[in-house]
Amino acid sequence: MPSSFAFEARSGLPCLRVGKSMETDIDCKIVFGRYPTTSINSPLMPSTRYAGFYPRLLAHNIDLVVLLPIFYLLGAWIPNNLLLILACWILYTLYHVAFELSKWQGTLGKKFQGMRVMNGQGQGATIQQIILRNATKLISIMPLFAGVILIAVDARHRGLHDRLAGTIVIFS
Repeated sequence: MPSSFAFEARSGLPCLRVGKSMETDIDCKIVFGRYPTTSINSPLMPSTRYAGFYPRLLAHNIDLVVLLPIFYLLGAWIPNNLLLILACWILYTLYHVAFELSKWQGTLGKKFQGMRVMNGQGQGATIQQIILRNATKLISIMPLFAGVILIAVDARHRGLHDRLAGTIVIFS
């Protein structure tokens, strides 16, 4: 793949153009001093930037700051560890589904980062996609987080749960 040195238009930071796919018109670049970004320029979704691994990890950690005190309180009321894990997972999933179906189209962490969960065409995701996306997150983390690590290597930064649900996470 050809590579060239350039400057990112929005920030003026130096970047290295890694490659361009002619089939999808995806332009991948590594910006020095920031996380890698991938953008797509097509008539359907002009200059959309997919949210990469590190911004999504930060959004997840922000969500955990919100949820962990609630999980801690649940631990005081539910003595059985298995039931506690199940209750926390249900609460975690409901939190994500409720916020991703809201007008924000993402959790508090994603809103803070300026991200939204969309369908593969760049429109709002359906309730079925959101439920499937969050129900399959367990599958993404089970084999040593392999489904989550896909976010770092996929051109559209989709995890296994995004692929199964047909969703993407983009910057607004």
